[in-house]
Amino acid sequence: MAAVDALWYGTEEERTLLEAVHPVAARRLYAIGTVAIDPPIGVNRDAFRRDRGLGRYLLYAGRVARGKGVDLLLDGYALLRQRHPELSLVLIGDPDRLAAPPEGVLSLGWLDDEEHWSALAGAVAVVVPSSLESLSLVTLEAWAAGRPCLLNRDSPVLAGQARRSGGALLFRDPAELCDGAARLLADPAEAARLGDAGRRFVALHYRWNAVVQRLEELITTVGGAGWADRPADRE
Repeated sequence: MAAVDALWYGTEEERTLLEAVHPVAARRLYAIGTVAIDPPIGVNRDAFRRDRGLGRYLLYAGRVARGKGVDLLLDGYALLRQRHPELSLVLIGDPDRLAAPPEGVLSLGWLDDEEHWSALAGAVAVVVPSSLESLSLVTLEAWAAGRPCLLNRDSPVLAGQARRSGGALLFRDPAELCDGAARLLADPAEAARLGDAGRRFVALHYRWNAVVQRLEELITTVGGAGWADRPADRE
């Protein structure tokens, strides 16, 4: 850390962690935001529901592994289904589908890009249940598609992104997940408001022009007169 001239972080929480472990990092130039989302134009938000014969649904995209919080997700959905038996839970993005999905759960595995984006755009909300999540690309994709997210508050990155974007509700356990989803089901206007806030957040911080600009500015600053020639701190 003492030898580098600059650092490029994925998130603010990543910077906080590194500076706590390596205090010298706090004296280095930095930028935040290394990835971009490039959503397609004209996504049909009704196509996925129509083609799959679905009504309203929650969406999870990722591995169906214990470390990803899927048990919490399924427990929360089981509670929610007692209130909304018509609601489905759709799992995508993992070729290892659930062997025996509970009633109301569709484990679909990988989708092509067109169906993936349609699934995001048509969901009541996209759920990210992992407490170990770093920067969640599916969260950014959901916001780019204008949909709200339900995020695990025990992940510092997810909680921080929710706070900065205004595009999500947070939960810690199955009951809170159930309550958050029920709130969005009961108030589509709030769901739309959260989704629009997320869309604006992604458009401002996670499009390619913004990512390239912050990297160019970081390189230019590092290459400024005298900066690259300074002695490296040693600790």
